[in-house]
Amino acid sequence: MNGEPLEEDIRALVERHRAFWQRENAGGPLLRVFPGEGVIYPLRSTYLPPPGRPVQPEDLTLERFWHRYEGERLIPPGSSTFAFAFPFAGFPWMEAIIGCPIEVVPRSSSLWIRPIPDADWDALLSIALRDDNPWLQRLLALTDELVARSDGRYIVTTGHIGGLLHGASDMLAGALGNERMCYELYDHPHEVAQFLLRVTDIWIAVVQRLLERIPPFHGGYVNGYGIWAPGPAPIWIEDALLFFSPENYRRFLLPCDRKALGAFPYSGMHLHSAALYVLDDLLAIEELRVLQL
Repeated sequence: MNGEPLEEDIRALVERHRAFWQRENAGGPLLRVFPGEGVIYPLRSTYLPPPGRPVQPEDLTLERFWHRYEGERLIPPGSSTFAFAFPFAGFPWMEAIIGCPIEVVPRSSSLWIRPIPDADWDALLSIALRDDNPWLQRLLALTDELVARSDGRYIVTTGHIGGLLHGASDMLAGALGNERMCYELYDHPHEVAQFLLRVTDIWIAVVQRLLERIPPFHGGYVNGYGIWAPGPAPIWIEDALLFFSPENYRRFLLPCDRKALGAFPYSGMHLHSAALYVLDDLLAIEELRVLQL
């Protein structure tokens, strides 16, 4: 492919990233500037179905988002990270996988996660990841297509800065809705704790399925920020932890964070600045290798 970087340039960048993980001098910060719509892509540009019905797995095809990646270069100009790709960044894959209907918001470029219909606790605690889950099948199929079409343009990842695989609190909020979630922390705390650990296991299993399909790159993998790591490096995210007090975070979510981050050798976590009240707890997790704010 034209403009393909030299092998020595790739190896040099890999070594800079290796130094980053070893907390050594990486020759400067690892940066990439995304011009315009390069990070969060308006979903209108992906031609989702019109409002009025839930999105179906067959609505998500490679052609709907291929324009994001076909012009990529493995080392973008002026960048110290690698180009990376993930199926339909911005789509709430994990919520769809556990059974939440996903709808397009009218006159908007966003998606709405609807609570799971008739979600009593017996149903919620029976949620499991099956091989025939249509959303899992679609995610894996699109991952296979991205790998097949990469042609050296990018590295396929298990998540994307513009749409990471949501974590336990986000799946709880999706399944119940934000209001019911807050009440259930007090009305059914035991069931909430069970559900959170259950969906954490599902997240780990989905990442493992993706890793089975993503070929290693220079003996490692690239994370959802374009940083190479010597081993699997998914990014865990807990946006909905903002609904949890520090005490409830430690009770309900900290066990999930430890479990998810401990499942892979180079795990990272995405955290919003409004959630810095959990920072000390997170930094005490030995398996947490990198934190992105």
